[in-house]
Amino acid sequence: MSLKIIKKGLLDTIQDGGREGYRGQGIRPCGAMDKFSASLANALLGKDLGEPVLEMHFPAASIQFTQPAIIALTGAEFSPQIDGRSVPLFQPLQVPAGAVLSFAGPVNGQRCYLSVFPGLRTMDWLGSSSADTRSGVEGLAGIALSKWDEVFLRTETLKPTKDLRLLPWKVNQAWKTGNIRIMAGPEWDYLTKEGRDDLLDQAFRISPLSDRMGYRLEAKPLAMKDAAELISSAVEAGTIQCLPGGQLVVLMADHPTTGGYPRVATLVSAELGRLAQQGPGSSVRFSIASQQEAEDLYISQWQYLQEVKKMGGAEMHDHLSRR
Repeated sequence: MSLKIIKKGLLDTIQDGGREGYRGQGIRPCGAMDKFSASLANALLGKDLGEPVLEMHFPAASIQFTQPAIIALTGAEFSPQIDGRSVPLFQPLQVPAGAVLSFAGPVNGQRCYLSVFPGLRTMDWLGSSSADTRSGVEGLAGIALSKWDEVFLRTETLKPTKDLRLLPWKVNQAWKTGNIRIMAGPEWDYLTKEGRDDLLDQAFRISPLSDRMGYRLEAKPLAMKDAAELISSAVEAGTIQCLPGGQLVVLMADHPTTGGYPRVATLVSAELGRLAQQGPGSSVRFSIASQQEAEDLYISQWQYLQEVKKMGGAEMHDHLSRR
């Protein structure tokens, strides 16, 4: 039994928490661009936070369920529909066999996440199901989904249902605005005082050249003391590099493992999802956070996901026990 792609989307891939432990061999981690939203979709169904989900961009795929399933959608609002009926994000849905999930139009955000119960049955590559479309790996771990691809589900069978059913638990998610918080990077002092002030005072436009590897930011070039490239050093998702022309690039989920440009700043990890939900043409501003603020934001986000997972697990258990 499976999810069948009956209309190809712009870029729909299987993603999870990422492929860790292989950066020494030059293998990028990949994983969901907005890990918070991906984890939240799993948490609503009481699943492990890092389990595989579908990451979708608009125009997104149309997906047929060949068996009954319980799903949760989070992240971007693409006006989801089941068989033409509008359905909400952040609330689990039980869908019948044969139902088709489609998306009518974008409202906000760039990436929508679909978690499914039973879970996706995928083939891991180096311990992860995350697609790495730049690696040349065969199978669903190396490609974007195309028409008639099937993503198989685990074998647990749900009680057949003829109608779509909204399940009674949900969370409320407000679309956050405001400055994205950063911390000074290892080469922060490579910027002049004017350059550091401009980084925090001006708005940056996300370039159309941005992708899952990195977001290029357009603004007044930042002044540097020394524009020379450095010896390549380790980089992370959220690392902000300053290119020789004074423009910035923020490394994202498919980032390389090392880079030779000054790492002038880094995003607070809890803010990565917010930036990932911004698209080309959007304007972003940055503000400095302390180490303590960054840790508090991460802990708060992690605790929230654990609370939702506990709730989702209890609700799923009660729902399945009444089958």
